[in-house]
Amino acid sequence: MVFQFLFFFFINVGFSQKYPIPANHSVHKNSDDKESRLDADFDGDGIKDLLVVCTKKNNDSDNNLIVLYLSTNSKKYVSFLFPTALGYGIEKTKDVLQIGACFGNGRFCKTLKFRYNKKFKKMQLIGYDEESFGNAAKEGAYKKTVNLSTNQYNIEKYKWSEKKQDVEIFFKKTEKTNIEVTFFETTDNKKLESLEKIGGKYLE
Repeated sequence: MVFQFLFFFFINVGFSQKYPIPANHSVHKNSDDKESRLDADFDGDGIKDLLVVCTKKNNDSDNNLIVLYLSTNSKKYVSFLFPTALGYGIEKTKDVLQIGACFGNGRFCKTLKFRYNKKFKKMQLIGYDEESFGNAAKEGAYKKTVNLSTNQYNIEKYKWSEKKQDVEIFFKKTEKTNIEVTFFETTDNKKLESLEKIGGKYLE
C-alpha cells in the first residue's frame, strides 16, 4: 500500500486528466504489446479514473505494482503488489473492477474484484476467484470463489469424463469464512496468501 503526491512525470488520460507513473516504474505491457491499463469511472462521479500495472525499471521482481488513481482522490494514488505475469486481464463489469492474471503456462489463474465504497470513499475488495486447470489429464482442476461481502466461499473440483469427453464436477463445497474488510491499498501479499489458503483442506 503506497500513498504518493503528484510530483512525478505525467501521462494523459480521458477528459484531459493527468496521472503520474510512480518513480522508477514504467507501464507494464502484455504479451500482445498493449499496455496493462484501464481508463474507466470506478468511483461513480462521471469522471474517468485510471488503473494501471507498473513494472519497476531494471528490477527482476516477483511482483508488479497495481496502481489506482481516483478522481475523488486526485492528489494521491493507492497501490498494492501483485505477482508478475506476462499479461493481466483488467475489466469493469457494471460497478465491479476485476484484476486477473494467469501463471504457470496459464494453468493457474487468480482474479481480484473491487467495488467503490461510498462511505469510506475507497475501493473495497469484494471477491477473489482462483482457478486451476490441473495437468494435461485435468487432474487437480478446480475453481474457488470467495465472496468477501457475505464471507462465504465455494469450491468445485473437476475430473475428466471419458463418456462426456469433457470435465465434470465431482466435488462441490460451500462454507462460511471470516475475512476482515479489505481495501485496495491494504491488499498485500499477506492478504493474498490468506485468500489462497481458504478451503485449502479440500484442495490437498
